Amino acid sequence: MRPLHRRPLHRTLSMLAATALAATLAACGGGGSDSSGSGAAEPSATAPRTITDSAGRQVTVPAKVERVVTVGSVPVLNSFPFAVGAGSTIVNGIPGGNTSSYSSYKVLAPGLLTAPTVQSAIGQPVNVEAVLELKPDVAFTSTPATAEQLQAAGVPTVVLNLETGDKIKDSVRVTGEVYGHQQQAADYLTYFDDTVKRVNEIKASIPDAEQPSVLYIDLKPLRRPNRIMEWMLDQVGAKSVTRDVQVGQFQFGVEQLQKWDPQMLIGMAAYDLPGLTGDPKFAALQAVKNKKIGIIPTGIQIWGNNTTEQPLGVLWVARFLHPDAYAEIDMAAETKNFYAKFYGITLTDAQVTQILNAGV
Repeated sequence: MRPLHRRPLHRTLSMLAATALAATLAACGGGGSDSSGSGAAEPSATAPRTITDSAGRQVTVPAKVERVVTVGSVPVLNSFPFAVGAGSTIVNGIPGGNTSSYSSYKVLAPGLLTAPTVQSAIGQPVNVEAVLELKPDVAFTSTPATAEQLQAAGVPTVVLNLETGDKIKDSVRVTGEVYGHQQQAADYLTYFDDTVKRVNEIKASIPDAEQPSVLYIDLKPLRRPNRIMEWMLDQVGAKSVTRDVQVGQFQFGVEQLQKWDPQMLIGMAAYDLPGLTGDPKFAALQAVKNKKIGIIPTGIQIWGNNTTEQPLGVLWVARFLHPDAYAEIDMAAETKNFYAKFYGITLTDAQVTQILNAGV
């Protein structure tokens, strides 16, 4: 039998103390650090997490979120997983399969053009059975009532608020927590704020007399499609003719449009350009006569509506309304960089051109 080699007593005591200290640190979380460098313990990789959604609801979500459905305001909601680099987790398509206005999905998310749908049309009630068949880890919606309906069916459901720029930012933060992508969300919020600051600084140099009257318009039906454009116009130096209209989608008649007679028109969809220029009832509008009509691009969502692509929307609106003042903005480069950095999508020059041309 080999003789036992005894360690010196002081060395044995030191080893025991070190082992005890390590165990204490592990139990208290003092020996770990998270990706932000805060020194806090990392959450368990397998334990569910509880987050607070945009409606103030407490929602417990799985440790790993790999399959999600978006219910209600789709495709607006689709833009939130994309904003934190998780667009590939969406498993449902555009409601009703109505993809004619979203040809950009052929470039950005072709799989969603043929994915199963869980609503008969945008804004219609959710088909709970269709949701359950997709086996989602989490659902995203903008309606608390829908969230409670899906939650009762066993699907953890997170409410995102889509109404204003600040609420869109907060919903990106919430989405980052759902996926555990807090840093990606923080990077987006910084980019959003920097973009607004950038256009605001240039706007300050634009005289009031040079700020055009503008209408954001859709012809099917004749309306202002979304109130969030009012915020964008304010940021870049323009006078919206519908600024004081508080409702979201606001319909009006040709006579009212003629009274406003805006200097510039921003169309929501490709069909608005031939509709405005080819119909005699619009011929007398100064924006039509002077060919001051632009069609805002569509990505995962229309840039002029509620979407996480809103920073691109603000830049596009600035460049369209004031091409000289905002001459430094290179929309092709901005678009390519945004989709690569936040959506994880690498676009060719031809694909960027296709998006910016808005199908026109």
